Amino acid sequence: GAMEKTLIDVDEIIGSFESLEVLGLGANQDASLIINYEADTVMLSLGEAGKGTGAVTLRTEGDESDAEGNADLWAALTNGHGIYPDDPPADIPVEDDTVDI
Repeated sequence: GAMEKTLIDVDEIIGSFESLEVLGLGANQDASLIINYEADTVMLSLGEAGKGTGAVTLRTEGDESDAEGNADLWAALTNGHGIYPDDPPADIPVEDDTVDI
């Protein structure tokens, strides 16, 4: 029969997948990957074998930008993230590993 399985369940989901491949899917079975931005889950839904065409689809539910509505959560998720200048690292001090006896 059909099956649905949670693959990811987190505090907040932002973004999507560029491509999707389901290994082992029968030519007569369909699969969907569902990104739910409200529940912050990623689910795999497999259709019933014998009642599909081997189609793989990506579906989204909710609005990806809903994370920005909770200011505390958004700050926690993005704190320290961003684009920073590519400055060379500061000189590493030379350590003296010799032991005086």
